[in-house]
Amino acid sequence: MKRVVIINANREYAESLKSYIGSIGHETVAIIESIEALFLSQETQLANVAIVDSSIEKKDDGIEFAKALRELNKEIDIIFTLPTLSRDFEESLREINPSRVLLKPLDRNELRVALKML
Repeated sequence: MKRVVIINANREYAESLKSYIGSIGHETVAIIESIEALFLSQETQLANVAIVDSSIEKKDDGIEFAKALRELNKEIDIIFTLPTLSRDFEESLREINPSRVLLKPLDRNELRVALKML
């Protein structure tokens, strides 16, 4: 069973994702909507997987969240979700070395497989 933290500014979508993650046998330990909440959340230390949305806030993109998350939990596997993969963004992703990159709209079967493979 994976312990997942969801980093997504859309609370309704994050709750839906949490429900799905639970239905496939994993636990969501936290939903994080801001960089401040990331640093305040002790649950991120318990997670072994993070699902990070590429556009979490206007001032902080998902790359910055992933970097901060890596500072807090160096062993966490990161699944990064984004609408398209540009060359510039691909270079930024190399900095955080995500375990998986999934394109949006997120296919739940792909997410299930990604979690299983980690």
